[in-house]
Amino acid sequence: MRRLWLWLVLVTHVLSGCGTTASLTASATPAPSRWTEVVRTPLRVTMPEGRVIALGEDGTVTVDGEATWRLELDGRIVDLEAEPVATLLPDGRISHRRELSSWRIEGDSVLDTDTPIASLEGETLALPSMEPPAHVPVIGVAAESRATLLYVVAVDRLERARTAAALAAAQPDDDRVYYRVPIDGAPSRGGDAALVTIVAFEDFQCPFCSRAEPTLARVLEAYGSDVRIVFRHQPLPFHQNAMTAAEASMEAFAQLGPRGFWAMHDLLFENQRSLDRASLDRYAAQLGLDAARFASALDQHTHRARIEEDMSLGRTLGAHGTPAFFINGVELMGAQPYEEFQSVIDRERERATQLVRAGVARGSVYDVVTRNGRTREAEDAQVAAPTPPRPIADPHAVYAVPVTTQPVLGPTDALATIVIFSDFQCPFCARVEPTLAQLRTQYGNDLRIVWRNNPLPFHANAMPAAEAAMEIYAQTGARGFWAFHDLLFENRETLERADLERMAATIRGVRLPRFRSALDQHTHQAAIEADAALARSLGATGTPSFFINGRNLRGAQPIEAFRTLIDEVLTAARARVASGTPRARVYAETVASGAIAPVF
Repeated sequence: MRRLWLWLVLVTHVLSGCGTTASLTASATPAPSRWTEVVRTPLRVTMPEGRVIALGEDGTVTVDGEATWRLELDGRIVDLEAEPVATLLPDGRISHRRELSSWRIEGDSVLDTDTPIASLEGETLALPSMEPPAHVPVIGVAAESRATLLYVVAVDRLERARTAAALAAAQPDDDRVYYRVPIDGAPSRGGDAALVTIVAFEDFQCPFCSRAEPTLARVLEAYGSDVRIVFRHQPLPFHQNAMTAAEASMEAFAQLGPRGFWAMHDLLFENQRSLDRASLDRYAAQLGLDAARFASALDQHTHRARIEEDMSLGRTLGAHGTPAFFINGVELMGAQPYEEFQSVIDRERERATQLVRAGVARGSVYDVVTRNGRTREAEDAQVAAPTPPRPIADPHAVYAVPVTTQPVLGPTDALATIVIFSDFQCPFCARVEPTLAQLRTQYGNDLRIVWRNNPLPFHANAMPAAEAAMEIYAQTGARGFWAFHDLLFENRETLERADLERMAATIRGVRLPRFRSALDQHTHQAAIEADAALARSLGATGTPSFFINGRNLRGAQPIEAFRTLIDEVLTAARARVASGTPRARVYAETVASGAIAPVF
């Protein structure tokens, strides 16, 4: 026993004035070779709560298989960013997070002052301070690594106590319920060390999930690296293509990693009405996936077991419908408006910030916040009355969308009119522009497109771009507007004031002094805000949104969805013309008695 203690003294570095100092800095004294031998001895212990702590040959300490710290040759333990976590002093005491703790290693035990915390009994680790006391086996412990094991276990216990104290200090002051939702290996995007994690249970064929996607995109844009979104599958049984679409997304994940998954995810939601096998094969080719491997994965249902695990987890947590979200473990069900997400995110981000200030690593925040959360739906929720079905927008409703002095592309007597509410900075709006060009080619003089602005508030340059476009329209008419419109979408990521002026200078007939004045004075802002208010009143809160002879089509839909609706309204329009209505009056008469608020 005494020989072990002498070894411990020899293998640690010397710090000056360490007897009573509270704030300590590790010494740079070279480590004795004996310490190197101790560090290189792998060992593994499973704690009573099931957590597995292991030390590798390179000094890496893993907890539940995840690299957490590194044990340096000089006896310091540092985190993955090389920040000091603990130091073992020559007299056996442990400095934790630069503060001298009351814990020390003495012989084969860790003591807190004189209270035993842990001790080694042969190849068994005794933990008398736990409730109830426990004895757990250690794999790989040898004579030269006993002190190392005690040191690592002690630091783990100190870290957990510190985290628990930080969590208690940041406890919410209300009755909100937290769930522990695992995120292991699921596709995610956003900050890797985010303060707020949103786990989304979704179905690629669910219209409400599709409606929530712009909100999630807005969240990521607004909060940046403070938020990450983790995707879990919940394909509903009455959506016949949902499971296959989920399998397609996971094969894209398998082949290309997160980049492939999210690219497929976006394609599936953009083409929600075209999720048959042929369409999935086409999307796979578009993303450059190995076609044979993709086909085999879908034929053999390679990823179905993983998807069904997600489904089971969702049902256990109470996510019986889609979409369902858990924001740092706080439940939010349905395609809620952005403000609902914002409320929960802001509250949880503040709590997470308190934890980080208390010393919890950003990358550990989610685990800390949800550690004691529920793992299944509350019993009272299971027996509660079923949630009333959410209203579904009536796809046949006709809305009164006026066309007055807006920019128009196509003849005034076209039988089909598409009024588009769009945002020059919106990626989905940009994505649908080629579709609109194809439709104009196909339908010719039977189709006109009317532009209305709906710059979303979280797109910083969308309003200035809209103002610039409307000033171009005021100066040069439809010709200049549509040319400038094309430039804005081609340069969607560079819409600063200097960029707008540069593009305006390329439009024939534009007077730049007047253009600058219009932007400075916000000449067109009131008209743009009126467009946005009209969109909201009709239920078109996201972009792009289309009204085709008054019938609403939302999002960057595939061209087939547009063709189906255009063909329907053309049939009705031709019937009106056959009954004596002039072509130029068809649109006005069609929408004259249309709805002025959402119809469900």
